Amino acid sequence: MQCCSNAFACIFLSLQEEELERLQEEELERLQKLSLERQKQGVAPLPVVRLCFVGRGRAGKTTTLRRLKGESFRDDEPSTHGLDVWAGQVEADLQADLKKTHPWKRWEESMHLTALKDGLRNPLPKGPETDALTAQNADEQPDDMLEPQGLIEPEAGSKDDEQAQSTQGLNEPEHATSVASHGPKANQPDALLESSAAAQPTQGLNKPEEHATSVASQGPKANQPDALLESSAAAQPTQGLDKPEEHATSVASQGPNANEQPQEDISSSSGPKMCGPVVLDEDMLSKLGSQKAGIDVRLQCWDFPGQEEYALLNQLHFSERAIYLVFLDLTGQLEDEWRHLSFWLWKIVRFSTEKDACPPILLIGTKAGARNRCVTDLDLQKRLEDLQSRVPRLKEQLQPHPADLGSKCTKCPWLFPIENKGKKFEAWISPLRMQLQRMALQFVSPRDLWEAGNSDGSVVPRFVGLKAETFPLTWLQAHDLLTRLGAGFRARAERAHIEKVYPGAQPGSRLKIEDYLRATISDKVWLNLPPGAFIELHSQDQLDDLREEELSFDVSCDFLELKVVQRLLGGMEPKGLSLEDTEKLLDMLNKLGILVWINEDKLRDTVMLNPRQVAVAMANLITLCFSADNFEHKNSAIEVIRKIPDSSASDLLRFRSSGIATQDLIKGVWKKDFDEASQQLLQEVLLRNDLMCGRLVQDEFVLPSCLPVAHCAEEAIRETDEVLYLDVGGLLSPNFFPALAHLIYRNINLESLSMCKKPGPPQVFRNRGDLHSDTHSVFVSLFPVSAPNDKSLLRILVRGNDQKANCALAQEVKRVLLNDILGFDPETEIDVEKDPSSFFGFKGAKDKETLELERSFALQPCLNSQCNLTCSLCRLSALLQERFLPDLSLGLRSIVETTAFQRHTRPAGSFRFKSMQFPGDVDLEEYLVIDAKCKDDALPKLCSAIQEIFAALFARNSEVQVFIGGLKAGSNPRQNVPGVQKEWLKWSQKELCAGKKEMCRDANAAPVFMTLSKALEEGHETWTAKIDMFAKVRLFHDSEATPRFFEITNVLRAGYFEGSKPIQPITKEKDSLQGIEMNLKNYSSEEPNAMKYVKRLWERSAYLAQRGFDLDWHVNMLEALRPLLSHWSAELCQIAAHVETLIKMMKFGRGEVIEHALDDLRTVRQSLLSLQSRLHSVEDSEQPAAQDGLERIRDAMKYILKKPIIDPETKKPCSRGLHKAQLLLESCVETVVISKLGSFEFPVAKRLGELWQFPSDHPPIAAKLTLGERTIKVASWNVLNRNYYKYIDADTQGLKGSQITTLHEAERRESTIVEKIQEMLLKTNIHILCLEECWPELIAELKAALGENLLFEMLCSGDEQDKNQEVIVFDSKLRVMYVHHHPPFSENSKKVVTEVHFQLETESLRVVTTHVPGAPFGRARREFADCLAEIVKGEKLPTVLMADLNFPDKAVHPLLLDRGLEDIYFVPTPYPTNICQGSLLPKRIDSIAAINHQVAGSKLYATAMGAKELLDGLDKVVELLQSKSAEPLTPTRYHSDKVETDAEQISRLERELHAARQRVKYLQSTIDCQNEERAREAPATSSKARS
Repeated sequence: MQCCSNAFACIFLSLQEEELERLQEEELERLQKLSLERQKQGVAPLPVVRLCFVGRGRAGKTTTLRRLKGESFRDDEPSTHGLDVWAGQVEADLQADLKKTHPWKRWEESMHLTALKDGLRNPLPKGPETDALTAQNADEQPDDMLEPQGLIEPEAGSKDDEQAQSTQGLNEPEHATSVASHGPKANQPDALLESSAAAQPTQGLNKPEEHATSVASQGPKANQPDALLESSAAAQPTQGLDKPEEHATSVASQGPNANEQPQEDISSSSGPKMCGPVVLDEDMLSKLGSQKAGIDVRLQCWDFPGQEEYALLNQLHFSERAIYLVFLDLTGQLEDEWRHLSFWLWKIVRFSTEKDACPPILLIGTKAGARNRCVTDLDLQKRLEDLQSRVPRLKEQLQPHPADLGSKCTKCPWLFPIENKGKKFEAWISPLRMQLQRMALQFVSPRDLWEAGNSDGSVVPRFVGLKAETFPLTWLQAHDLLTRLGAGFRARAERAHIEKVYPGAQPGSRLKIEDYLRATISDKVWLNLPPGAFIELHSQDQLDDLREEELSFDVSCDFLELKVVQRLLGGMEPKGLSLEDTEKLLDMLNKLGILVWINEDKLRDTVMLNPRQVAVAMANLITLCFSADNFEHKNSAIEVIRKIPDSSASDLLRFRSSGIATQDLIKGVWKKDFDEASQQLLQEVLLRNDLMCGRLVQDEFVLPSCLPVAHCAEEAIRETDEVLYLDVGGLLSPNFFPALAHLIYRNINLESLSMCKKPGPPQVFRNRGDLHSDTHSVFVSLFPVSAPNDKSLLRILVRGNDQKANCALAQEVKRVLLNDILGFDPETEIDVEKDPSSFFGFKGAKDKETLELERSFALQPCLNSQCNLTCSLCRLSALLQERFLPDLSLGLRSIVETTAFQRHTRPAGSFRFKSMQFPGDVDLEEYLVIDAKCKDDALPKLCSAIQEIFAALFARNSEVQVFIGGLKAGSNPRQNVPGVQKEWLKWSQKELCAGKKEMCRDANAAPVFMTLSKALEEGHETWTAKIDMFAKVRLFHDSEATPRFFEITNVLRAGYFEGSKPIQPITKEKDSLQGIEMNLKNYSSEEPNAMKYVKRLWERSAYLAQRGFDLDWHVNMLEALRPLLSHWSAELCQIAAHVETLIKMMKFGRGEVIEHALDDLRTVRQSLLSLQSRLHSVEDSEQPAAQDGLERIRDAMKYILKKPIIDPETKKPCSRGLHKAQLLLESCVETVVISKLGSFEFPVAKRLGELWQFPSDHPPIAAKLTLGERTIKVASWNVLNRNYYKYIDADTQGLKGSQITTLHEAERRESTIVEKIQEMLLKTNIHILCLEECWPELIAELKAALGENLLFEMLCSGDEQDKNQEVIVFDSKLRVMYVHHHPPFSENSKKVVTEVHFQLETESLRVVTTHVPGAPFGRARREFADCLAEIVKGEKLPTVLMADLNFPDKAVHPLLLDRGLEDIYFVPTPYPTNICQGSLLPKRIDSIAAINHQVAGSKLYATAMGAKELLDGLDKVVELLQSKSAEPLTPTRYHSDKVETDAEQISRLERELHAARQRVKYLQSTIDCQNEERAREAPATSSKARS
């Protein structure tokens, strides 16, 4: 993808000699007469015509503009980039040859000077402040020519210095336009000439031949920007009173050729330069009045971006008073080129046309001379004729090729063929240049003048006279001044002054001028920069002639305060503007798009002189969103991303995935470029032009250009639905759709349709939008999403209970589409009901062809007959089939409809996907918006709504058993301690009905209550309230399972609004993707839960794939995860969730609820027995896992009793046994799922490789222990045995090429590991460090390092020759009381569990460490649990376990509980510690636990330490692990029209084959290692057996 922005090119346009001869003499006389009459009245038209270059990217727009200017062709022409707004060097006239001067005809008189004649009948008093300086051609200069005097820059050191400074600056209003009149020397920047034009359109200083020569010689150097000279041309319609031919020669010679040496500035020797404005008197004006009058027309060229993502941005600068050049590449494929061409033609017709204005369109075909041309004239003509018949207005706008201009022959009457390459390019470009000249003159000429001179009776084009409106000449002078200031220029100032005002400023610094700053433009030519301007300092070597005591800088006046602009325009010479006229002028220029000024409170105080900044601001946001895509200017996006504060990282993720930008994110992007007032103005401009849409929620905005493409399943048509299909013929691109959807929401009268109860903000994509209310749902989308753009329909589906209301609402949507969005008035222009040939045709839902298309799309979304359901889109559709309310059982559906606040609510989360065959519970999510003036008004209404829901649940009478679990909202104020997790309150039904909850008793034993409103206001971290209930149902309508109790939760978020104001959230709205990312990190680190981790991975990939992000990658992820969701372990997880639900019912329920829960235990036993029987007949590959499942089921069944034990204290059934059963079942699930993640056939996360800069594949973990009065730090680290390096070399974990590889090859890994150990011991003050997988060389080097300071000692689990053992390094102040090595592992006798007792002053501490063998379903876990239980139950000591368990602690903890170790706490280490082989996903298998089993004395408490606390740089290492589940880190957009080609399919298959080969290599290496271990263990086993 390319990104580009508008580029200005301002070109003087005059009529060529031969063109003038074609005009009738009487027409010329009428023009001249009219011009004289206007000038006598003091008015004239604004002679600036906008020329808009539009079309698809890389169609040749910029190159054609270069050729029109007479510049050379560039093979490497870069696309214009939105971040670097460029204004290139432009010739003063449109000409063909830089070296030949064309006899351009210019109107000899400056209309500004002559028009001001009447206002200056009484000449100003002469004197040093008002004397006039002027210059005439030497042949015309009268004898009494005024000598230069007055506002003259004195020589340096002159006694008149002080006086000159006081009269030439901008500090006083009357001198606000005091800028230099002369151009720069050849070696000086071009800003001087443009500044001269801006502030002094009427001055002439030298003799005309000198002036012409001087200007002609002033070409810029090659290393200086070209923008300023071109701006000079744009803003100076009246400069120069010389002979026209000499002036033309001078301007024509200002080529961009950097190699040509410029001529010497002749005028520099004629005396000092004048800096003040010219003052005119009667004599001067009378002389000028004898000349002919005329108009000097200028073209302002805008090069628009052609990419779809920037289409809406272009719309901002469309004008009904412009000439449009629409480009197409004649060598491109016809269908592709026509798709883009028809879109741009339609866009111009829709957004640049008014009833009285019809801007012309020229169709430019580039590469016309190429041999590989694909677009023929006849094909193009046929399609254009068809388009004109459907868009009648296009007939008037599309301009035919003039036959009289002698262009290349073309059979298409509207095509201007262009060939920019080759030596004969001028033969192609000349007709276009002459046509632009002719049309520009027609633009600024009165229409009646052309109609009067139209002798042949032909129709005068509608665009004639579009720019003929006249304005006071002082307004035009002010226009020139403001446009020049907005264009920017280069200047210099005294270093001492800059350093005094801006101490410490460095090159590249961008500084804002707070007070007027005197700046030098060239030698003795200066101006005062106004407050609000910015300067950007250059380095010392950027200008060759820069004096040491000077600093140079670029000046930009993009934004100025209104009061500064008023002073500037009020101080113009010879006549300033009043405050009233200034505001009228600004309003006029704003309407013309020349600047931006909004005359409203809080906005009127800022004037945007450079409207390009809107494009810059918007392009920054677009680039930020698409920075991950493969577009040309990817590097430029890095600079934008660097502007984002770290605190906005979550906002950035949300923006990229949903197109929703928060106010904080926008401010972060714009902060360095725009101040607060400018940001406010920019944002308002974007909002008013639909480039940014308010998202109903306060301080949240939707950027239509940044929204993703939806690949979601279409809503299935139901019996009562009303469906319409609008044939848009390809003219509504997916990028245009978001603005269309928002206009629908904004224009439909919801109140009249009983839609007063609003849900949350609508969901909008680039091709789809969903709107819901209390009674209706409206779905508008491009259908089907995969069809070519010109084949897709606009699908409108309205759903509600009342079919008549559905039909009425559908017609309202249709009216809004036709009238308000598409811009057609059916009564006057087009009747879509009667005219079958009209552009927009509606089809009914009963249409057989359309219904067949619906069915075909449901079966094969890509609509490619050769796909065979193998493309990413079809695979995604099969994976992400969703559940809707009709898919639920009748009982569950009735509960959802009763529980939900809104009718359109359906189950959320992973439950909604049909691939999720064994969901554990049912989740609902709703966003409810209350109509209220303030939060205090909204909260009681929200309370009432919740109480109504609970009342309805309590009163419902059905066969489905439903029990209310309560509501969670607010926290206990007595336990809100900083740093301690809050205790969230649970409200019973009785408390909800009362609206208050007793919290405690005061000193007088009176109850202290918390109100429900207060609790809802506090809410939770991510929701306002959570409603829990338990229902005995089947889940699905086709299920034959026995009904069981499921937990049903409704997570409620709420906001309030008044009228059309934005929604004020009571609780911050949830960012779905951010929540998923947080859960992914949590479930792979602090709270290991493999099945929940898999479900969140599924939701994440589904979320991004449905939005078109890196579709192939996420489809592969979903296909890899789907078998896990239907595996028997998922069913076992569902049974465990069932047990958890019954525990909750028994814990919080009443007697009736407890009885139903106990009764449902039979269903649990039946489910376990059924699964148990099936596990006996699984495939051979599943036998080890099935055996583990059978054992865990057997262990759990003993706790699921028919008659549970009654707790003597609560008199309720004891749930501890059920809790153990739940955990045992979950431990099996954890083991199986982790094993499955490690056996994927191909990776689903990117390998880390060289990114991994750590000497082991395990980062260390640590904890702070508190025992009595003593606090110590402990840590555990698996250092990766060197004998296991072969796994790294086989790249089984994606770490080949990492620091492990480089250190191993350099034989420096041992020393690096020892350095890390020393850092932990000495810097972090770790007291006890357990090391796993140590080898002799490492142990020897570690001993040598520790022996140097005698601060630490070490214990080893084996002898010196053991190749794999554990080591404990401890503070020498700790006394070792007991050491024992337990050999519990039958599969590996050399693996031991090491037990060490330490004496800590008055306390004793037991340390246990080991490395559990890693066979997934071997006996090692059970043997370790038996061993640890035996150790702990021996001597009753506080115990800390530090080990690599090779499994998450969730797989080991239940085994320990089952063996009677009740008081055990696993520290929640906040990061993963290893990588799953196969999938390359992260996992945490290193653990620290505190065990206080039957301890009589002080108990042991443990808290986890973060990575940053443990080792410098470790946080960066673990961040890589945490992000692996989120790969790819920078997803790319998927384009819906993409179909996998043969080459792409081959590439995909090659990747899969490579992954399979890697898998085979890994399995072979694993088998080899196992054989080696068995061979080593065989002698020891035999010896042990003999003994």
